[in-house]
Amino acid sequence: MKKKILVVDDEIELRRLIHKLLKMEGYIVSEANDGEEAFEMIKKDDFSVVLSDIKMPGISGMDLLSMIKEYDSSIEVIMLTAYGRIEDGVDSIKRGAFDYITKGDDDNKIIPVVAKAFEKIALKNKINQLEKGSVRNSRLIQFQEILKKSKKFETLQKRLPLLMYLY
Repeated sequence: MKKKILVVDDEIELRRLIHKLLKMEGYIVSEANDGEEAFEMIKKDDFSVVLSDIKMPGISGMDLLSMIKEYDSSIEVIMLTAYGRIEDGVDSIKRGAFDYITKGDDDNKIIPVVAKAFEKIALKNKINQLEKGSVRNSRLIQFQEILKKSKKFETLQKRLPLLMYLY
C-alpha cells in the first residue's frame, strides 16, 4: 500500500512544515491550498489520508470532509484547527473524521495520528481479504454439501476404492 497523504491548508508555511515532517517519515505527500483544489486532486489521485484545516476560504474543511466521505469513505481524514473548539471536534468526528488536532498545541501528535490512520487502513484491508477468503471457503463447503447429497457422487465414491485397486 502506498502511503499517500494530502495536506490541505491555506497557511502556506504551516502546510509546508507538515509536508516536510510527513516526508521525513517516509510518506508520499502532496499539498493543496484550499478545499476545491484538494477535492480535484482527490478525484485524480489515490490518497489514503487527508490532513485538512477546518477554516479555509471557499470550501471549508468540514465541507471538504463531507465531500471526501461521500466520494470515498475509505479515505481517512484528520482535521486540523488553530481554534480548538470542542464543537468543531465533535462535528468532525460525527462527519467521519479519523481525528481532530489543534495546531500548535498538538504538533507532536501529527505523526502518531497519521501512523494510526494507516494502521486502520491496513486492518480494513486485512478484514476485506479475510472476508473474501471466507466467501470462497463457504462456497467450497456448500459445493461439498451438494456433492454429498448427490446419489451419483455417492455411487462414484463407493466404486472409487475398487477403481483405484484396478489401476
